[in-house]
Amino acid sequence: MLFKLTTKIKKYKVASGAIFLVLIGIGYFGYTKIFNNDGVIRYATAKARKSTLVSSINGSGQVSALNQVDIKAKASGEALWVNVVNSQYVYAGAVIAQLDDRDAKKIVRDAQIALDQAKLELEKMKGLTTDRGNLRGVIEKAQDNLTKSYDDGFSTVADTFLALPDIMTSVHDILFSSAIQSTQWNINYFADSIKLYDKKSAVYQESASHGYQKARSSYDTAFSTYKNASRFSDGSAIELLITQAYDTVKNIAEALKNTNDLIQFYKDTLATEDIKSISLADTYLINLNGYIGKTNSLLLGLLSIKNSIQTNKEALVGTDFDIADQEIKVRQAENTRDTANEKLADYTIRAPFAGIIAKLNIKIADSVSNGTAIATLVTTQKIAEISLNEIDVAKIKVGQK
Repeated sequence: MLFKLTTKIKKYKVASGAIFLVLIGIGYFGYTKIFNNDGVIRYATAKARKSTLVSSINGSGQVSALNQVDIKAKASGEALWVNVVNSQYVYAGAVIAQLDDRDAKKIVRDAQIALDQAKLELEKMKGLTTDRGNLRGVIEKAQDNLTKSYDDGFSTVADTFLALPDIMTSVHDILFSSAIQSTQWNINYFADSIKLYDKKSAVYQESASHGYQKARSSYDTAFSTYKNASRFSDGSAIELLITQAYDTVKNIAEALKNTNDLIQFYKDTLATEDIKSISLADTYLINLNGYIGKTNSLLLGLLSIKNSIQTNKEALVGTDFDIADQEIKVRQAENTRDTANEKLADYTIRAPFAGIIAKLNIKIADSVSNGTAIATLVTTQKIAEISLNEIDVAKIKVGQK
């Protein structure tokens, strides 16, 4: 077909050329007619109106809760009741749980009694400045009070050393017995079981061991002093005995805390690795919490008797009563009372903000330690987190939708 067409064009090449020129002319004429505007500019018009210019950018991300927090206990004790369940909405300040606060209430009562005594002493001083005739009677009464304080102090120390041997023996058994594995001490078992997951286990192990040794040394010294003393020892000897007993109980309390920290770190580390810890660790923690509460009570009793002796000694200084100093003591007693009330409030665990209980970690009768996560609270407000590239992020400003 193509060959025949080529042959015809060659045969009639003059006629074909003429036709081609005519076609070019017609095309040029049509083009000039269609696109020629004769130099006149034409405009398209429309009615002016206000509108909103929208400039948008796109990004990908996820929507999550605006705030989430683990509600942690600020005190230790048994959970008397739990006021929420999982997925429950709570308002800010709502009570989540109530811990056993009997010891804390006793501390508040004792602090109030000390405050009342300080105020009463201040009133006596103010009265004596106008009535010197009563000074002798007051001084004799103060001497009697001091004698009684020394007697009470020896009794308090005796009660302390009745309680401490069991505590020291229990802490020693928890750390240095081989109840878990016959081939090693418990303290080494707790540290070795998690050292592959967290090297800080060695730090907790060292703290627990050092804390016990310090408490042991302090206990031996104080107990030796106690054995050589009696209710008839002079005031300075009893004061030394009380001071040594107080320092010993503080050291034992620190040893209990360090031991508790080691075992709790062992449990938490294994929980992170989804490994079950031994049940004996829970038993040890429960016992340690009980001993911690006992040492706190012993410290309170020893501190109270120290303050009582000091107060009665100051009453014997002579006739120069210092009212300003006693007023300071009243304010200090008020601060102690207020601090005790604040500590008491820690036994009632409340929601810090409104939200939903995402996870509840305790139940009634559980033993709760200071720092234990009671529940996880999630706010109902949401936030979208979106990733933008370096070009789009330059187009946005704070406050834009």
